[in-house]
Amino acid sequence: MFSLKMLTTGVATFAVACGTTSVRGRDADASTPPVAVTLATASSPTRLVLDNAYAYFTTCTPSGGGVSRVLLAGGPVTSVAQGPNCPVDLAFDGGELYVAGLNGNDVARLDSIRPTILVVAKDALNGIVVDATSVYMTTATSILVAPRQGGTATTLATVTGQRAATRPIADADHVYWADPLLGTLNGVAKSDGTVTTLSAALDGVTALALFDSDVYVAAGYVIAKVPTAGGASTTLGTAAGAQSLAIAVDARGVYFSSTGVLWSLPTTGGALTTVATDHGDLDAIALAKDAVYWTSAPPCDASDASDCQGRIASIAR
Repeated sequence: MFSLKMLTTGVATFAVACGTTSVRGRDADASTPPVAVTLATASSPTRLVLDNAYAYFTTCTPSGGGVSRVLLAGGPVTSVAQGPNCPVDLAFDGGELYVAGLNGNDVARLDSIRPTILVVAKDALNGIVVDATSVYMTTATSILVAPRQGGTATTLATVTGQRAATRPIADADHVYWADPLLGTLNGVAKSDGTVTTLSAALDGVTALALFDSDVYVAAGYVIAKVPTAGGASTTLGTAAGAQSLAIAVDARGVYFSSTGVLWSLPTTGGALTTVATDHGDLDAIALAKDAVYWTSAPPCDASDASDCQGRIASIAR
């Protein structure tokens, strides 16, 4: 249980609570197909990150939001932090968990010693990514950066005409994001803020993932990849005529979602495989060595938390 300490005055303290949920174990017979496991149920879970032991996920209710965790193998659900707003993103790096938007336009670090608000931005945040020294944030019009240990957010880059931005991803030297309205995929150098447009023909981008030297893109009905150095995009497949929502990639393949379905295909393109089916929107995917994890949330009336119950689930791979 955490007791969140605030560095910024005039910001409410996060509440903390604990709860439990039932968990169904995995099939121990390796000869049978893997079966999806419900690890937790929650109100409108939309973001998800993993460490070696836990799945961390966001929640949202009419009265506010929070971050909770459940063991990767299943077990009790513990509330990590709560606040008056619904979180917009989570990031995990170097053993530290970060959340954006729990108390407005803020980024907070959540740990068992001293969870703190690190930065409060002027504009609403769309997402965050963290490296060894900095927190990078996207807003509708800009890419912001702040020290990882806390401080003032400064503008790293703006793009003329940009009106929307996805959650960011990053490698050692660049931060990448897309504008789903302009159809552009951009990268900005961490060192000097130089912006490069990697592609200008990716309409309706919802999510990005990074693997090796390519950015993988869920763009409308298409799954594509674009070299981080720039160049032509390669279409890998489609979500069988459905709008793609989330994407995650590792050496074992590209995993992406549409409403009610989790899919996979090779990183080079090829046959589309249905990994699992679910109810509602699969808004986040996270990969572990032996399993795929995701959140699902049904369309619901935001004023009625009982109508918005989703789940955090996994399936062996």
